[in-house]
Amino acid sequence: MERSKNSKRVLILVAVLLVALAVAAVASQGGSVLVSGNSMQPTYQNGDRVIFMNLFYIPQNGDVVILDIDGFEDTFIKRVIGVAGDKLEFDEKTGLISRNGNILEITEKDGLLYEGEYTILSRTADWKDAQQTVIVPQGYVFVLGDNRGNSRDSRNEEVGMIHTSRIEGKAIFTIN
Repeated sequence: MERSKNSKRVLILVAVLLVALAVAAVASQGGSVLVSGNSMQPTYQNGDRVIFMNLFYIPQNGDVVILDIDGFEDTFIKRVIGVAGDKLEFDEKTGLISRNGNILEITEKDGLLYEGEYTILSRTADWKDAQQTVIVPQGYVFVLGDNRGNSRDSRNEEVGMIHTSRIEGKAIFTIN
């Protein structure tokens, strides 16, 4: 009987320690950033605080990521549009993007524009600095702001495609 109680205590202690270690690991693999600017409207507003995580993170199309870009003081927040191997084509006239031959359809619902599952602010964007067709190389992602008409992102030479080592994490929720 006494041995059974001690075994339970040890199991509980081990479980508590494992949970504490897991919480510490997660807490050390993330953070928060304050949104500065309008490039991610309507998803994020100027002044929003975004909580992000990078524990075991692998970029996926559609993810919103926090970026540390060489040559810029500010932290960038952008949406991943292309991952390694993706072929992206941009139609300057319609503002539409196709990924691997599939157009990222823009639909309107309740007065909002949606590109797939996420909301964007505008249908059109200035593609004059961007190549009309790009293939995302290994180790890189192509990112855009949701406010396509007011975003410095992978279309621009000074930003370009982002090496995955520059991704600080994936946005998981917002504190307004």
